[in-house]
Amino acid sequence: MFAQVQLVEPLSDLKEKVEKAAAVLNFEQEKRSYKPHITLAKKWKGETILNTHLNQKINDPINRFRVEEFQLFKIHPQNEPKYEIVKTFTLKETGE
Repeated sequence: MFAQVQLVEPLSDLKEKVEKAAAVLNFEQEKRSYKPHITLAKKWKGETILNTHLNQKINDPINRFRVEEFQLFKIHPQNEPKYEIVKTFTLKETGE
């Protein structure tokens, strides 16, 4: 489950910086189009009415929420749990 986010200049700038740093380290360039979002939950089994309803509510522009921090995860596909928090980033208030 994810929430869409507005692509603002600081987020676009961050995307560009990450792509440049990854290229320097010879990471393969992402082929999928960039769709900024916040992952709220993983490991849904199938599409249910509840999942669809929650996605519609979360992505309704009227329903807004504040994000104060986010985590960078390392994924271990063969392990349980699959996600390891590498670093937590606290966001600054912009006054908006």
